[in-house]
Amino acid sequence: AVAHHPSLIFADEPTGELDSTTGSAIFRLLRSIGDLEQVAVVVASHDVNVASKFATQMKQLSDGTFVT
Repeated sequence: AVAHHPSLIFADEPTGELDSTTGSAIFRLLRSIGDLEQVAVVVASHDVNVASKFATQMKQLSDGTFVT
């Protein structure tokens, strides 16, 4: 995904079936890519606890509407 130096990366549930340790490692990697490559990374995740540790901004979607 980063080989062609995109300006935006979308990741839909990148930690979906992973344990919490591996999930945290994936979020750290995505954050690192975003920081180092100056890339915006948008992640859809149900794991709010892990995501909140790495996100610079969070939006919550409920029934198709942003609630936060």
